[in-house]
Amino acid sequence: MRSFAIITTSPNDLCAELRNRMPVVLGRTYPSVAMICWPVISRVGNVKNNDPSLI
Repeated sequence: MRSFAIITTSPNDLCAELRNRMPVVLGRTYPSVAMICWPVISRVGNVKNNDPSLI
């Protein structure tokens, strides 16, 4: 199984309008054109939810 983790921190001004946390941005530059972003169900954003349907 392939997997990954997202480390979060307090949001910057832009993200604070949407959420109370945001992903940590690491120092190494990564081209935004190489990134992929898509919406997820709201259950994913709640740490109380932990079941296989969220993977």
